[in-house]
Amino acid sequence: EITSCFPELAHIIWQINRPCILDGELVIAGTKHFQDLAFLIQRSQYNRQLLIENAAKAAPATFIASDILELDGQPTMETPLAERKALLDWNIRTRNIKLMVAKMVREYGVWFFEWTIRLGLDGIIAKDMFSFYKPGAETNKWQSILNYQTAALNIYGYIQAPRQNAIKLVLGKPARFGAPTLCGHVKTTDGTQITALKSFPTTDKHPFEKRPPNGYDTACWLQNVLKCEVNHLNHVGQFLRNVKLKHIEALC
Repeated sequence: EITSCFPELAHIIWQINRPCILDGELVIAGTKHFQDLAFLIQRSQYNRQLLIENAAKAAPATFIASDILELDGQPTMETPLAERKALLDWNIRTRNIKLMVAKMVREYGVWFFEWTIRLGLDGIIAKDMFSFYKPGAETNKWQSILNYQTAALNIYGYIQAPRQNAIKLVLGKPARFGAPTLCGHVKTTDGTQITALKSFPTTDKHPFEKRPPNGYDTACWLQNVLKCEVNHLNHVGQFLRNVKLKHIEALC
């Protein structure tokens, strides 16, 4: 039950006209009203009541509804998007800091995407007005247009992925003085890269100032770091998101 971690949302049902199932996103506004994803994740892990109550007062969460999947017990997923948006707009009686509705931007998609880049946001989702809701299915009716950034990082080790033909490269940002900063990992399934990396000498000691979090305890640490270039979305704390490997300098 999500309201156990976010009690400020317990009464948003009274802002809705008829029983329904909504699709949307839970957000907490950070600096300059940007999404504070790191704190949202942190709040979802709180289990002490005092911490939960203080966080709800200091940084309340907002549910932003973007779609309606069921209304009065009747599925609406096979209803065109434009009609679902109209139903959603009608069914939410009041909007405030706890419950909002994501509005569509029609005709000005290019301008809207350029504006998200200026604001440093992740990007937009372009949707066909007549599309149906297909949970879990890939469709060309919905397109994520993302504002990827490029970073030059070092590879300090690798983790064997569950699939034998894939490994996760441990990424870090070198420091001018002192230990590097852990930035997360990126997966590669390139057989040539995997074979080459596994042939390099390793050590049991990680290079970072602090012990890496759980999930990195099985990493093989390289004695000599490699340079690489990646595309990524904005950070969550020190970690990059949606990381995509462009190339490894020594293995190109």
